[in-house]
Amino acid sequence: MEQILLKAKMIRNAIGSGIGARLSESMLPTAILSGAAAALLALYCPMGTIAPFGLGCISGVWYAGVCPYFACLGAFAGYAVSGNYAYAAAAALLCAGIYLIESRKSVGRIYRLLIAFAIAFFVLSAASAFEKAPFLYALEASSLSLLSAVILGHGVYTLGRLTANRELSDADILTLAASAGLVTLCFGNFNVLGQSPAMVFAGICVLLTAYRCGAASVAFAVTVGAGRAMATGGDMHFIAVLAAATLIAAALRSVGKYASALGFLGTNLIILYFIGGTGIFSIFEASVSSAVFLLIPARLYMPRASSPSSSEGKRTAVGESRYTSLQYNITGLAEVLRGLAAVYGGEPGDMLTRISDTLRRTVSGSGSRREALFGVDAGAAGCRKDGSARSGDSCIICNIGSSVLLCISDGMGSGEAAGRESRQTVELLKDLLSVGFDMKAAAGCINGLMARRAADDMYSTLDAMLINTADGSAEIVKLGAVPGYVLRGGRLFTLYAENLPVGIIDGAETPVRKVALKKGDTVVMMTDGASDALGSGLAAAVDCAAGSEDDMQTAAEKVLDAAYEKGGTDDMTVLLARIR
Repeated sequence: MEQILLKAKMIRNAIGSGIGARLSESMLPTAILSGAAAALLALYCPMGTIAPFGLGCISGVWYAGVCPYFACLGAFAGYAVSGNYAYAAAAALLCAGIYLIESRKSVGRIYRLLIAFAIAFFVLSAASAFEKAPFLYALEASSLSLLSAVILGHGVYTLGRLTANRELSDADILTLAASAGLVTLCFGNFNVLGQSPAMVFAGICVLLTAYRCGAASVAFAVTVGAGRAMATGGDMHFIAVLAAATLIAAALRSVGKYASALGFLGTNLIILYFIGGTGIFSIFEASVSSAVFLLIPARLYMPRASSPSSSEGKRTAVGESRYTSLQYNITGLAEVLRGLAAVYGGEPGDMLTRISDTLRRTVSGSGSRREALFGVDAGAAGCRKDGSARSGDSCIICNIGSSVLLCISDGMGSGEAAGRESRQTVELLKDLLSVGFDMKAAAGCINGLMARRAADDMYSTLDAMLINTADGSAEIVKLGAVPGYVLRGGRLFTLYAENLPVGIIDGAETPVRKVALKKGDTVVMMTDGASDALGSGLAAAVDCAAGSEDDMQTAAEKVLDAAYEKGGTDDMTVLLARIR
């Protein structure tokens, strides 16, 4: 390592001591990493032949005050390999321009961005004229390179602070996350022997951040996960899995580095075993991420110990402004995500818009817990179809903030496959609502995901009610489900919202109905197996069970027994909930 540093100093002296972007020992790791990132970013073409992110990486590294020549070399190589020779020429000319400018005088950071933009625009405009391509392509590519330069520049600056063992603020974490998310996006669907380097990269990034920053790393994981999800077609599963594994790793960091790695690995293996499917870590990917994390010395990314008095003073000062600063930074991240949504459009853009809206609601406090003026007593009972190994129905009753979620899903058919489909539907709805999605956005997201992964006509219904215990209001979503009911004062009122089952049509409108519940109301939800069996006797069976029983679990079992006695042989599930 000493020999490498000595050669680096000789290169710096040969270039000239007047160069503004000096290759110091502390900057060397960052400069080398920026070169690798620039090569990867140069290979990514989000819109046909437009590949602005390699140029953006060069500009960003220069903007951050780090030696840009590794980034120039990496971007030039990436463009040349991919056949984007106009961009390769722009990278070479930008490198020459940086050398000529910095060898004479140092320029301000904002002027570096403007100079880089002008050079990129000049070269790409000339290439567009030569190839008789629309002039707008050059302007669009140059603008995107400028946007990515700002994001990557702040990320490179933060990476330099990280490798120099300095303290990181919330703003540092978020800007580093945005840069890592962009790099993760550029891996696309590339894989080696069926394994994804992007998954390994994302795992290493979040493990390092979890061990360094604790719970704040969850925001990092969401941002990196968004980049990965966009690259693979908008699979929201990966974001939830990555955030959960990161939170466990952060919680175990006080025990030690090995505990964090095992927590991350164990969480992913458990999720893989019980859920499976696409968009999550394989055993190999999770193991490699954990192993690389353990091999990286902690001294490279952990802050140096300071004296007790000074560290206590810093904690006091940071504690007073941390919350306000975090609100400001999350709001800025929401703006960045909304801007990226406008650039990419389509389904990835829609996903980013929803994440942006969720972050905004979190900052504004609209999702905060309020005092509960109502309570919900709920119970559910179910049975499988005669001759079937297991039921195709799934049911969930849980608290989400100041609300209670009641949800039933009926997988098409019966048995293991139907049960797996319905279970994924209810679990995904719960997860999305838990992280701040509203009912309509969550249901729409589930419908889109299930439509893309549906095979052999395996669909499921969704019957969900989200009851706000602060005011008694409730939101209802029904996708292919039978009507629900509210028993009030001995009368049974129908709740109905007709729509196709989950996953039939991607992008279909998801209606949400609202209802005001009162004290003493009993909510009735069931699958079509129970509803068809009860037929015209449904109202009498519900009134008899709910009227004679205070315990909703017992009441639900009574309604199920009545359906079975009526000749019900299909999968049947009954859910009752009383408002108090």
